[in-house]
Amino acid sequence: MCSVPRGRVALVAGYPYAFGGAERVLELLARELLARGWSVRVVLPDDGEVARHLTTAGLPVDVVKAPRPLLVYGRRAARGSRAVAAAVALPLYWLRIRRRIHDVDLVHAFGQRGVLLVGPAASSLGVPLVWHVGAAEPGRAVNRFAATMASAVVAVSSAAAEHVPGKARPTIVANAVDPAVFDVGAVGSDDGADIISAARLTAEKGVDVLVRAVALLRDRGHNVRAAVLGPRQPGHEAYADHVASLATELGVADAVSFPGFVDQPFRHRAGARVYVQPSRQEGFGLAAAEAMASGLPVVASGIGGLAEVVGDAG
Repeated sequence: MCSVPRGRVALVAGYPYAFGGAERVLELLARELLARGWSVRVVLPDDGEVARHLTTAGLPVDVVKAPRPLLVYGRRAARGSRAVAAAVALPLYWLRIRRRIHDVDLVHAFGQRGVLLVGPAASSLGVPLVWHVGAAEPGRAVNRFAATMASAVVAVSSAAAEHVPGKARPTIVANAVDPAVFDVGAVGSDDGADIISAARLTAEKGVDVLVRAVALLRDRGHNVRAAVLGPRQPGHEAYADHVASLATELGVADAVSFPGFVDQPFRHRAGARVYVQPSRQEGFGLAAAEAMASGLPVVASGIGGLAEVVGDAG
């Protein structure tokens, strides 16, 4: 039987402030690699919710503090003077992160931003880099950069791989589901929500669609309540405010709650009757897969990775 070589791997993520699906995938990968004898460190550009969560989970975390221009998120990050400031700050950050990864055998970078933060440093050391693609928007220069930096590309779905540019040939590896999600209702308390959705408060997650759906159902005599289990995302604060205002405008502010991030949401919300994922963009849809694994019926947008994950099984 052929043994699998083990070594030292740095898992690099670019979003330190909100813990979502990609971060759950990173956590599960880190745990499983450690269990199989790998030396693992998670490298983040700042302290925040992700570092706190992973540290509490007992995972080794190395925060290589990035300068402020590299910690701007949302559409504003790629515009005007902010984009110029980020470009100026990158070379010095590559030198700093190079010193922190000089002893690893492999770099596994999550998303385009992960590759942007670590790619040239890994390349200068001759360390192979895996680009973990959760989504690749068409036509973006950062995709071409990431494809150039990567020794290998892993995409979470065919939809995520579709816009990977150049000669890169992504290997499709679907996100794993933590077995803990099967233990439904083991802890926590029910808050009366009939509908749950685990999503960061960003436009791509379509939370406004869910708010409108709740209003429509209640207008038709269905006394439903919904809970959106997910954090506000830095750089997308205006959208989070818009969703809250929309709920008030439609008269459902008391029927749609926003508890924020909830770890293992399907264990905490056993009273829910349906899971809804109204995303406008989705490379995979881990929460939808977890909902199905927990036995909860799923209603999801028929787009991107969700169409592959849910299909007719929702």
